[in-house]
Amino acid sequence: MTLLMRQEFVRPFLAPTRLVWKREFGADITVRDTRIVADRYETSDITVVVGIGGRLTGNVMYGFGEQTSVQVANRLIGANTPIDDPMAVSAIGEIANMITGNAVARLAAEGFLCEITPPVIMEPRGVPIAITIPRQVLVVLDSDLGSLAIRISLSENLCTKRQAA
Repeated sequence: MTLLMRQEFVRPFLAPTRLVWKREFGADITVRDTRIVADRYETSDITVVVGIGGRLTGNVMYGFGEQTSVQVANRLIGANTPIDDPMAVSAIGEIANMITGNAVARLAAEGFLCEITPPVIMEPRGVPIAITIPRQVLVVLDSDLGSLAIRISLSENLCTKRQAA
């Protein structure tokens, strides 16, 4: 059985990203690029992975470059905090968690009831990752804080779909 990432699973992540960026940072964030990508890649300076289970399964990976990581952490914490400080890393993970939580609420409204796992934060840049879903959607966004890459890798859980029918 081949699992395929469907593009309609992407839309629910865009508005929450804009909402969280505006609410937390008072900044706009816009989509620069959206494309289907392969199942292997290397991590960003800080990569946050949030798992999704239920009607959809997979994960969403948030790639924060160094500039974005520093800006996000400093604005959330309110001080010049080194990016390797546990509070800074936790703040970055919380942003990914907020976006994913809002997106999952939107997916639920479309009939895809899901739960999320606590964020896993990966450092440093360049760690190779392979995903079991052969095609994912990469959305690259830009703001005054820097860029954010969201790699969405979700498929419909056929067992859950049959149970709901």
